[in-house]
Amino acid sequence: MDSRSAQHTFHPARATLHILYVDTHDELTPLIEQEMSGRGIDVQIIAIHHKAMLVEQLEITRPDAVLCSMGLRDCSIQEILGITRFKYPLVPILLLPAESSSLVTDAIRLGADDY
Repeated sequence: MDSRSAQHTFHPARATLHILYVDTHDELTPLIEQEMSGRGIDVQIIAIHHKAMLVEQLEITRPDAVLCSMGLRDCSIQEILGITRFKYPLVPILLLPAESSSLVTDAIRLGADDY
């Protein structure tokens, strides 16, 4: 296991898994929380709806992971990746695209971890 994956393995002894959910809508937030809670994972999901919220949350919380749609109204996926990677280069960023597209390929190339 390389150092990158070792640093971001979820450890059950840690009180809560902190996830930033970056999307223009947050209807998936309760579903994600329900799914993770059903698996015995204590999770806090913070819905991010615009660029200022992302910057603010990255200043006050080191997320364990970032779940991301393909952008916000005021911030492209490239900007989201850049802002997040600048502050926390090793935090996993997972894409939740509505459909597979060249944007997904570009986002993976720019630093997203998976989709």
